[in-house]
Amino acid sequence: MKLKFLTSAAEFNQCPQDKVPEVIVMGRSNAGKSSFLNALAGQSVAKVSQQPGKTRLLNFFQCGEHYRWVDSPGYGYAAVSGSEQRRWHGMIEQFIQQRENLVGGILVMDIRRKWTPDEQMLADYFVELNLPLAVILNKSDKVGQKDKSLRKRELKSVEGVSLTFLTSASKRTGVNEAEKAIFDQWVRPQTETN
Repeated sequence: MKLKFLTSAAEFNQCPQDKVPEVIVMGRSNAGKSSFLNALAGQSVAKVSQQPGKTRLLNFFQCGEHYRWVDSPGYGYAAVSGSEQRRWHGMIEQFIQQRENLVGGILVMDIRRKWTPDEQMLADYFVELNLPLAVILNKSDKVGQKDKSLRKRELKSVEGVSLTFLTSASKRTGVNEAEKAIFDQWVRPQTETN
């Protein structure tokens, strides 16, 4: 499985014009979205910055021949202007709502952060659109086994979360398992019906 950068879009109409299945990757700034994508690729394909809020476009990464991951701007970063945050929010909302080849969403979370109304609002939105949402509990190497089990158990009861994975982008653990499950459950059914 190869992951390679394809293109970026600042507006919805700049997205690739084809029917390749796509999975959008979302999360708070500094949750490790870019690091997760790089771990998935086995090389540096997404820019990782010490300063959160650097992703400002929808970035498309081709995953083998069958589907794409779409990296979106992070949310919750106070240093970005309100108007810029609203623009990002509108672009992501339009993408989720109108992108016909979207098969699901990935929410990358720092395992040490609690589930908040922001995350629940996102989960509710995916339920409303009848799209699956998986949660990647990243940076799992930073906590003990008890905390890992607790966080996974907490998310099992959250409406709108269909899959949960423990990963560490820095240690490259759990990443391939997450990709395989997402491909098998979300992408493969699409490729078999088309």
